[in-house]
Formats: sequence, C-alpha cells, structure tokens
Amino acid sequence: MGEMDILSGLVYCKDCGTRHYFCRCGSWNEEQYNYTCGTYHANNDECTPHTIKVKALHEIVLAEIRRVSAEAKERREFFLQRAMDKHSSQLKKNLSAKSRELEKAENTLSI
Repeated sequence: MGEMDILSGLVYCKDCGTRHYFCRCGSWNEEQYNYTCGTYHANNDECTPHTIKVKALHEIVLAEIRRVSAEAKERREFFLQRAMDKHSSQLKKNLSAKSRELEKAENTLSI
C-alpha cells in the first residue's frame, strides 16, 4: 500500500464536509496523487468531484506555515497573546465539559 501522506485524514470537502481520501490513482508517480471527496467517491450523485493535487496542497500548506511564522516573528507579542487566549478559551471549554460530567455523575449517585 505504501506510506500515507502527511495530510491524510485532515482534508475535508468544503461543500459536504466529508473527508477527502488520499488517492494514488493507480500510479506510483507522486505528480498524480490527489485527495478526492469521500461522498463523491462513494456515490457521485451526492457531491461533485472535488479533488486537489497533493503537490499543490503541500505547497499551499507550506506557504501558510511560512506566512504564520513570519507574522509570529514580526508581531511576537500579538501572536503570543492570541495563542494564550485560544488556549485559555479551550481550557474553559474543557473545564465546563468536565463540570457537567461531574454534575451528571453526582446526580446519578444521589438517585
């Protein structure tokens, strides 16, 4: 089967939200590798044939990593504050979910 692509499982269709599948297209030529919409792959009546070449996607991701890295270097304090805010927000969500889980367990025990 060969090695999976680094982005396998992370690419989704913008229209139907289904995961895109890594496709070698019957070839070991990396220029032909692409990601194809899972819904279209399973039933081509339900979505259109959204595909993206793996090489193009890698270039897009690399360009975005470079852009974010440059922004982080130029606006270090802003970038750190944004990262901390996001982390704090996620911690609050996790705490809230755990609190609800604890409350539910306590209610179950008291019955």
